[in-house]
Amino acid sequence: MFHEFSSGKSDGGDATLVRPSNWNERHRVGDWLWPGITATPALDQADWNPTDGTRTWNAAGERDRAVLIRATPASVSFISGLVGGAAGRMAVIKNDTVDGLVCLLNEDTTSAAGARFSLRRESIWLLPEQMATLSYDPTESRWEIRSLSFDARAVDFNTALILPSTATGVVGSNVATATTATLSTTSSSATPTNDFLANPFTQITNSTANGSSDVRTSGAVPFMRGASAGRQGVFFNAALRIPAASATGGAAVGLFNSTAALTTLPDAVNNCIAAGVLSAGQTTMRVGARDASAMTQVDLGASFPVPNATAAYEVCLQAVAAQSRVIYAVRRLDSRAVAGGALTANLPGNTIALAPRANVMVGATAAATTLQFNRLLARALNY
Repeated sequence: MFHEFSSGKSDGGDATLVRPSNWNERHRVGDWLWPGITATPALDQADWNPTDGTRTWNAAGERDRAVLIRATPASVSFISGLVGGAAGRMAVIKNDTVDGLVCLLNEDTTSAAGARFSLRRESIWLLPEQMATLSYDPTESRWEIRSLSFDARAVDFNTALILPSTATGVVGSNVATATTATLSTTSSSATPTNDFLANPFTQITNSTANGSSDVRTSGAVPFMRGASAGRQGVFFNAALRIPAASATGGAAVGLFNSTAALTTLPDAVNNCIAAGVLSAGQTTMRVGARDASAMTQVDLGASFPVPNATAAYEVCLQAVAAQSRVIYAVRRLDSRAVAGGALTANLPGNTIALAPRANVMVGATAAATTLQFNRLLARALNY
């Protein structure tokens, strides 16, 4: 903290100055996180300069303030940079929504170099009411992460996590696992070109007509969309590739009510929220939800090809208790593409049990259907 005011009067002769006798008094600092800016970033937000109609983040009179930026995306926002970086400047970005998602992208070239985030090599997901504190490093010309109120992908007693283990299995944290096939695990690449290749991955494959293979939880399922605000809700996160799919096959990750083996395509599996090849013959990734009768799907478009041997994705699904929508967010890890929005139709009931799963289904055409994943993470939100 410093004072910009100076006086020509002698020490002790100006009551507006801080004097030695004042140091034990209470002092009010008015420039820290005040008054804040509330702004709505775009789905794909580069070089963000938030304004709320009254205040603008990078206006001349605001540049020396440490500002709380309340981000209020309509559903999802991927933010790749913040303009106005200067030595010592601080910003706190808060996801100020009930059920939205904010992703701060690490070293993303969509934003100008001097506006980018340096986030310890990991992009950051901000769940509702969570925040990240950043300061600007003029030497690196980057906004650097200083603290994070909560890491959405951290493992604790509210989390179920399934990861690659040995060449023939997986390991679960806080959850029992089951599979219907012999799995293969590939170690991380010595020279990874994206986040997917930087970590080991498990491959699930099947080429038998009407066959299926999966990795799933077994036993009790602790997750649901939730009917009671403050005690339920779920966040799902997975990193995956779908290298191959039969003409009649499907492959998906997501949250499923069933903990048994599944042989039908995702679009026919009751009570699920999933991403991948959801119906036979699809060539672009879909995100969809099915209740007990029908599935509603969203086509993510040409930038999200499946099956594809190199296209790798991070998928997030979020349902906050007592809300009537499920937020989805997908980003490509081997190139630059993002997608997000809300599913509002054919959602599983808000008290239907849901569990993380990765599944391939071959269908009538006997050809390889393959899915690879780094992690399957589900978290009870308790919002």
